[in-house]
Amino acid sequence: MSTNHERVALIANEAVDALQVSREHTRWLSALGKAIHTDLTAGQGFIAKDLASLVQYLADDHSNVLDSQARDFEAGLLQHDLRA
Repeated sequence: MSTNHERVALIANEAVDALQVSREHTRWLSALGKAIHTDLTAGQGFIAKDLASLVQYLADDHSNVLDSQARDFEAGLLQHDLRA
């Protein structure tokens, strides 16, 4: 059986991995926002609507993923009486 330290380390590593993925997704959303801004200010605005729809989809999807991960991390801590 693993120790509390090993359990916490596993959950912490999973949380760090999730945060790193979230950071990457945030950069992608930022790039899409900049593309929308550029299209609206310097271009014809032909792709802004499609990009805005994509941003909304990606943001909503990622929010759902984060909610699920947070529940999983909390459940892992609660299972071993480690939640502060």
